[in-house]
Amino acid sequence: MASPAPDAAPAAAAKRRAPWLPVPAQPVISVEHPCIIKNLDKGIASLGGDVRLGQFLDSQNSTKTIAVSLRPDDRLAKPMPSVSAKTENLLLKLTVPKLTGRKRKKGSSGPFLPPSENGIDQTPQSQPVGAKRVRRSLEANASKYTVEIVGHLSETHRFRSLPDFQYAASRNHLMQKLRDSFLPLDPAKLQAATFDHSKLNLLPDIGPPARFSQSGIPFNYSYQQNRAITYAKDATGSGDVHVVAPQRRIPVNNLIIPTDAYSVPFETTLPTVPEDELDRDHQEFIALIRQQFEKRPIISRHVLYNTLGWGNRDKIRLAVSYCAYRFKSGPWKDAVIKLGIDPRTDPKYRHYQTIMFQPFRNEEYKHWKYLSRETSSEALERISRGHIFDGKNYVQTGHVFQVCDFTDPALRRLLDTPDIRTTCSTHNHGWYHAGTWAKARIVAREKGNIILDGEEADDQLFKRILNLPEHITTATVQELRDREKEEGRPISRRELKLIMSVRDLAYVPDRMEHIIRPKASKEETENSRRDIGALDGSPESAELSSTEELNDSQNGEGSEIDEYDEYDEAEGSGEESSEISGSGSLDVGSGSLEDITDEERSESDNGAVDA
Repeated sequence: MASPAPDAAPAAAAKRRAPWLPVPAQPVISVEHPCIIKNLDKGIASLGGDVRLGQFLDSQNSTKTIAVSLRPDDRLAKPMPSVSAKTENLLLKLTVPKLTGRKRKKGSSGPFLPPSENGIDQTPQSQPVGAKRVRRSLEANASKYTVEIVGHLSETHRFRSLPDFQYAASRNHLMQKLRDSFLPLDPAKLQAATFDHSKLNLLPDIGPPARFSQSGIPFNYSYQQNRAITYAKDATGSGDVHVVAPQRRIPVNNLIIPTDAYSVPFETTLPTVPEDELDRDHQEFIALIRQQFEKRPIISRHVLYNTLGWGNRDKIRLAVSYCAYRFKSGPWKDAVIKLGIDPRTDPKYRHYQTIMFQPFRNEEYKHWKYLSRETSSEALERISRGHIFDGKNYVQTGHVFQVCDFTDPALRRLLDTPDIRTTCSTHNHGWYHAGTWAKARIVAREKGNIILDGEEADDQLFKRILNLPEHITTATVQELRDREKEEGRPISRRELKLIMSVRDLAYVPDRMEHIIRPKASKEETENSRRDIGALDGSPESAELSSTEELNDSQNGEGSEIDEYDEYDEAEGSGEESSEISGSGSLDVGSGSLEDITDEERSESDNGAVDA
């Protein structure tokens, strides 16, 4: 066989190339009419007629628009304006052979007969050719159709706004008189138009407003199928199937266990629907949650919402019930834990403990309002990182942070300390000492307050706080004040308030470890009260000591924290906690500012930065 010539392949490829088509210089404007045009004359009339349409096409204004009326014969009907969009499209004209009209019976092999012999009416059809018929013609004439470029579509006018409510003027006498006298533009009718002013009109006709609807943009309601809908057959035996749609929403249960439970579940015990019977969307979310657990065995709901989308919260809650459980309270509160993982058995899980605080200054900052405002703006990327605390930015979509999500250098050094507990404090601060946990929570909350005030957090304000020992008492604070005063570095009121808050928070959980530590005797309680009031002997300090003793006695029975958590779960979210959550009551700065004498207050105000 002879080999083909070297120029044969390029020549064959050149024959298969698409032909070049010229583009006319005449511009074409596209108008996407909201109706199906079956009558061209009525379609032009709905756009204002030939005159107005010609003025629109001849206008050189770049912001020109055209209006369409759904009732072109009514001069009082309110039109709907268009929205102009710059486009770079081409208008194509496809020409296919005309159908002959010859037909034959289906399934027969006889010849195609003309319409006269088939008994078909030969009158021309006024209906336009549909897209289905054009496509069939193209398939039947694959090599006989022609393509021509009519022009360049430089702009397109679309009607995307909602039509406004129309005012029916048929029963309004004033509007009828205006219609009959003024709209025809007849001078004789204008002169004949009269209005009766002889008597007082107590019920005058008031015309319609310029616009009824406040919004002209369609709202996306994001409708979803209700999972609670069931189908049931008619009880009469007719065989009809009825849709049963309960009015209440089916709650999504969470597998919640006590903080001091002996063991953790390895599989869910909730009465859930079998996973293979769920729809595809929920099965995909269950798979996504399991993928997240491979990266992090303990995840806060805040992280899941930011990662998988706040709009998918219902799907996330349902998916979590299949592959995770939660503690009722404690250091991993408001976090979902992978089934079979017990964070109380290994100190490596301290990096997933949750810190909850609410640094909002006033009642105006509600996280759901902030979320609705931010999701409608261009801040979605910043919201997706809202669970990361870097000490410079704070997103108000939640107040639950995990230890591993703190990137602030000062807090990172504090939480990475190797000095941790040998046993887990299941009710309070987990694997961290009470002092470390108190310092981290107070510093993080104060930095959040500073960021919300529009300022930049200065680490010098927290330098003394971060250097406090793990065991903090009133004597520790007094020694720090005396030492700093002697060295000429007085402590400001703001810093002292934070130090006393750390003391309160570190002291109360330490006294609340009733499972490990025996209850203090009466003599030890009196000594502790004298230590607390040793600052200046003020009655406020003694009252604080009594409050702490009361909290200790209550938690000795395991009541205060359990009651708080039961209330939190009854609300169903765990997102709206107190200002500082955790075991024991915390009155920030309670009994601390009153301990400052007038002399020290003046030195403090003249020294460091005051709050």
